[in-house]
Amino acid sequence: GEYSYVVHNGIIENYQEIKSNLQAQGVNFLSQTDTEVIVHLFESYFNQGKDAIKAFEQTVEQLEGAYALLLITKSLPDTVFFAKHGSPMILAQTQHESSDTEFFFGSSDAALIGQAQEALYLEDGDYGYIQKGKLALFRDEKPCTKFAFTELPKDKLFAQKEGYRFFMEKEIYEQSTVLSDTLLGRVGEDKIIFDELEGVDFSSFNEIKLVACGTSYHTALAASYLFERISKRRCSVEIASELRYK
Repeated sequence: GEYSYVVHNGIIENYQEIKSNLQAQGVNFLSQTDTEVIVHLFESYFNQGKDAIKAFEQTVEQLEGAYALLLITKSLPDTVFFAKHGSPMILAQTQHESSDTEFFFGSSDAALIGQAQEALYLEDGDYGYIQKGKLALFRDEKPCTKFAFTELPKDKLFAQKEGYRFFMEKEIYEQSTVLSDTLLGRVGEDKIIFDELEGVDFSSFNEIKLVACGTSYHTALAASYLFERISKRRCSVEIASELRYK
């Protein structure tokens, strides 16, 4: 088949539906991940029309949920495709005098500082590709020629704190976003979706251990009461750094 590789951050909410359709076409899946459907979907569209750019557009159109994704494919070895919806994605560039522009992708500018000079903060629904040092960007499904790169901050620590005075303050204000991101693809209309736990016989467990550090450890302590009450199983919490010595 067509060889493609994908990097994906986020959750594809309708992956089960896409997976079933592809399996019906004879596609063989190697993992349980939602990410794998992206590659197979792309390849299935590519094989129908032999046009990688069109196949990528059709793929992105099908995906529901949150994704920041990059895709490369053997049929267009000099091209990197990208798409953003719901998950953070920044496109950065460095202009070299002697050669083409060098491009970088990252989910926060902290990772790009020191690597690139300026950044383009992509909007939800943006997609496109970089081919031979040139950028093609589509916004609202139309080619976008007016986009503004802004200079990246020089101070890595400041960038990581995103303008907040302390990391802790930043994390407090991030809670609502982080919580809704965590629930993405897990909360259905009438049920909680945990495909990973299908076929697991819980009656065979006699204890649940939650492993965490810091604030997560305190959260786990509170959660352990609920785990015990609902699962009727003993639940204990271990500090992650100490677990190996138990």
